[in-house]
Amino acid sequence: MSYHKKNGKNRKKDRCAPIKNGIELKHDVWRFEGNEHSKFVYVLPSDTLKGRSVTVDSYEAAKSTGVWALRMMATKGAAKLLFGSAPQEGGGNRDFVAVTFHSDHAVNATRAAVEGAIHDFARNIQPNGQPKHAKLSLVAPEAVFTRDDFMALAQKFAAQHPKEPHVAGIKAILSMFNDGVAGPDGGEVVYEGYKIEGNEGIVDVSLRDNCSGCGLSEVTIQGRLSPLLRDFMPNAVQKMRIVKPRVS
Repeated sequence: MSYHKKNGKNRKKDRCAPIKNGIELKHDVWRFEGNEHSKFVYVLPSDTLKGRSVTVDSYEAAKSTGVWALRMMATKGAAKLLFGSAPQEGGGNRDFVAVTFHSDHAVNATRAAVEGAIHDFARNIQPNGQPKHAKLSLVAPEAVFTRDDFMALAQKFAAQHPKEPHVAGIKAILSMFNDGVAGPDGGEVVYEGYKIEGNEGIVDVSLRDNCSGCGLSEVTIQGRLSPLLRDFMPNAVQKMRIVKPRVS
């Protein structure tokens, strides 16, 4: 896979387009059909993989690959992702992601959501081909949350909630999640309350900033934060709900 420069009147000098019949999308992303059925290749304005390639073929695998793989697999239309790097004529590389969908129906139903994640990635790319923050790299390891980090933060929040240790623990987890996941993407998850309904402990949170405007934010947050709450606080939290922000 290689690319060449086009010299159209309205084309930037440093923009490179696929040699094949590609379609230019937003933020200097190019899409063209792959050789396999229901497969599309997206050439990106970034150069982060440096010749590496990463394959993702399940939602579980996406969790250890990064936020963009997770968002694309969360659509449930993508069966397989291949992240890679391709040379340009004249030197340098551009990242790409090859997306194989489950079927033509999946293409029609979920391609817009997959491309939404790709566009969100691309709009964070700087002129040097690198993302604005390391956490926004095309393939970035999932933030690691340790019990030692949790206990240290829980003690900090315990001073604010001396009679509500469960609230201190929940806020500690939200703090870790915002620092490692939501914050680097310009978002925030805010604690809105905790209650017992039946035999279940339920945490209410709201989404702010970029999280509130992200089309797949609810799926992403539920898929990553909810298990984190249950893992660290199994006796206190069984469910998490996303609610509207509290009006102060």
